[in-house]
Amino acid sequence: MKKSTNEGFCLARHISFFVNDYISSFLTESEHTSNSYKYTLTLYITFLDTVKGITINNSNFALE
Repeated sequence: MKKSTNEGFCLARHISFFVNDYISSFLTESEHTSNSYKYTLTLYITFLDTVKGITINNSNFALE
């Protein structure tokens, strides 16, 4: 059974901040490294959805 979407929204907010602000400002300006972080987070989100039942379902959230 799926867990509360509140958990997913909170996680989406944190990941969105990390991807859109933190990576480019504090970690790296390399597009390849940034894309690697995004891909890894996409895999993690897929794991959370399929294995743990936590769905990240926020219209403001994108890893593009």
